[in-house]
Amino acid sequence: MLNEASMRKICSIVRKGSDTVKEMFISILLEEDPNLLNHLPLPDS
Repeated sequence: MLNEASMRKICSIVRKGSDTVKEMFISILLEEDPNLLNHLPLPDS
């Protein structure tokens, strides 16, 4: 488990990155915990 300072640093880097970086980060998060984002609403398509 990462501490808060580490997560803030990672999020700062991802926020400044390209869409590809953001997609990779989300992909890794979902590999670690597939249900992590289930509570978020789906975007209107």
